[in-house]
Parts: sequence; structure tokens; C-alpha cells
Amino acid sequence: AEAGVGVVATQSFLNLAYGPEGLELMRSGRSASEALAELVGRDPEQDLRQVAMVDAFGGSAAHTGERCVAAAGHLVGDGYSVQANIMVDDGVWPAMAHAYKMASGDLADRLVTALEAAQAAGGDLRGQQSAALLIVAGEPPQRPGEGKRFDLRVEDHPTPLAELRRLLQLARAYRYVEEGDAAVGQGR
Repeated sequence: AEAGVGVVATQSFLNLAYGPEGLELMRSGRSASEALAELVGRDPEQDLRQVAMVDAFGGSAAHTGERCVAAAGHLVGDGYSVQANIMVDDGVWPAMAHAYKMASGDLADRLVTALEAAQAAGGDLRGQQSAALLIVAGEPPQRPGEGKRFDLRVEDHPTPLAELRRLLQLARAYRYVEEGDAAVGQGR
């Protein structure tokens, strides 16, 4: 993910080059849909890939190859994409999309709600282990090092979504402390 550019999520039989190459294509002015089409079009193993992109303007696109491990699929909408593979059944990603669209709160809340809906719909065939949340600003950062809103990871936990939700609450608390410190430093 890159602030002011977009985000690329790749999974299944992943090709890690999709991330930096997709961001470069979007940085050069291509939409998520155009960037994805170019990457998939030149990939001889596209039928094994699952990849989604959302650009800074809210355009979204996704690809789930025919040979991804079932149950696998995706849905895209205005400013979002949900995708999953190795799920218990094909009801998982529709549950994610519905939860995302119906959720309230900021983007972080809506994304975690979508993940929770995936788990409630049956989730990963292999069970639970990890969860992550990465959010960047839609605009380019003012200064280097800025632009990342949240970057949270739960690598190994019996209830990773509950732990991710806890880490999100903690990250917000730290952000409020930083804002308070800045206000004091400015005499406010």
C-alpha cells in the first residue's frame, strides 16, 4: 500500500512482484483496473493467482484464477474489494462484502467487521491463525514517513480477529495521546 496511490493484495499462489509493480502502474496514472489487467495479462500463471487492487480514487479490481484452491472468489465495489481462497464455502466473500457495505465507523472498523463476517460465515478451511490491517491515506503524504494510518499484524493467535480489534483500539489510544502531546506543545 502507498499513500496517495493505492493498495495491492495478492494471495493464493502469490507473485510478490504484483505488489510493487501494481503500485508503480497506479503511481504512473493507471487505474486499479488497468494496472491489474496489465499484470494478469503478462502472467503465464494467472490461473493460479488471486490479486486485488484499489486505487487512490476508489477504483477497484480483482482477479481470482480458475485454478485457485476452492472455495475461492472475490467481489468488488465502489472503493473496496473482498477476496478469499481456501474457504469453507463460497458464501464467505459475499458475507464480507455485505458486512463492509453495512458497517458503520471509519475504514478500519469496516475492514475488521468484514473480516469478522468472513469468520462468522465459516472462514478459512484451515481454521484461524493470523490477521492484519494496513491502511494508508488517500492523499500523498506531506512529509516522508507519513501517510500510514494503521499497520497492525497478529501473526499467531487462537483468536486473531479479537486480538486485531484490541490492537486497533490500542493504536487509536496512542494516536490520541500523540494528538494531546502535540496540542500541549502548541499551547492548546
